[in-house]
Amino acid sequence: MADTNLFCKSNEFSIDQINPFRLKGADGEVYEKKDLKGKQGIIIMFLSNHCKYSQIYVKYLNDWNKQWKKDGFNLFVFSPNHEKSILPNELAFTPSGDSYKEMVEKHKEHIFNYPFIYDGEDHIVTNSLNATITPSVYLFNKEGSLVYSGRIGNHENPSDKLESELHLNIQKLLSKKDFKFNRTRTFGKAIRFKSDLESAEKIKKRYAQETVNLYYANEKKIDLLISHNTSRPTFFYVWSLGDKEEITRENLIVISKNFKIFRKRGIKVITICIAKEEEKERINNLLDICQLSSFNYYTYMSDVKNLIKLRIEGHQTITPFGRLMRINGKMGFATLGEIEDKKMHIEFLNSLEKE
Repeated sequence: MADTNLFCKSNEFSIDQINPFRLKGADGEVYEKKDLKGKQGIIIMFLSNHCKYSQIYVKYLNDWNKQWKKDGFNLFVFSPNHEKSILPNELAFTPSGDSYKEMVEKHKEHIFNYPFIYDGEDHIVTNSLNATITPSVYLFNKEGSLVYSGRIGNHENPSDKLESELHLNIQKLLSKKDFKFNRTRTFGKAIRFKSDLESAEKIKKRYAQETVNLYYANEKKIDLLISHNTSRPTFFYVWSLGDKEEITRENLIVISKNFKIFRKRGIKVITICIAKEEEKERINNLLDICQLSSFNYYTYMSDVKNLIKLRIEGHQTITPFGRLMRINGKMGFATLGEIEDKKMHIEFLNSLEKE
């Protein structure tokens, strides 16, 4: 592994020291080490879909890169994370994770005018440059010598390109003046490597072993749950054992997954199964299989009068349905029938960002 810390006092690190690679970009193209060249220089950037600080810059990069291309600089963006090593709660800040599939989706959304390359399997370029944080950037001159490494700019004022460290160093290169290698401290999310997979799996296993509880809620309790002023957005999921079994199971799994992603950010989940007393054990077993350790209740049909008001208007089917209650008590995102994982993730995220 090449450690850029060894080259802080001079332009001793060369792009030639990056290990050979053949990596797939989100555009479907395959990129190799020989592609890392530019008339005036090369910009290598590490960004990730799940890192909110990376995503601050994504909205500006297409425009910035138009000027960089005119100035003779080629930009290469690498996604360095091994997606399975990312912890659930680390996915609670952006709509996307770091799998190659999600990179492709991101590329289609933004139509990047630069290569967006997956390096999450073997971390070849990431390790060559000893990158540990996203976002971070490495600027090379036209001879391939490293002249700057560190942050792109001020993430609290990302639109001010003219004052960003990357822009200022590019201008230094264009001025043809000699200057020493310089670096700045990076700020963002730690890169998750394949070697982090074991610890990530241990945490996920611990989540899977959490105790699943089921409580009885009468009409008064249900009314209290609905009307209680909470400092957190709350998602209600109402279901019954009479719903289609495959939909019930998949919905509970999707809810469990998103609950474990967003609970540290404040999302609260309450499930209520309309059932008979003798069905309690079956309900608990199903919740346990789906690893849903949220607030789980069962109630009788005679107690659901106000609960039904959360349902989407105009539909006769009672269950299954879901409703997100915002902090201000207003109704938000609603579901009827099958829950789409991506949709729930985005709606949970939006409820936290807009409050």
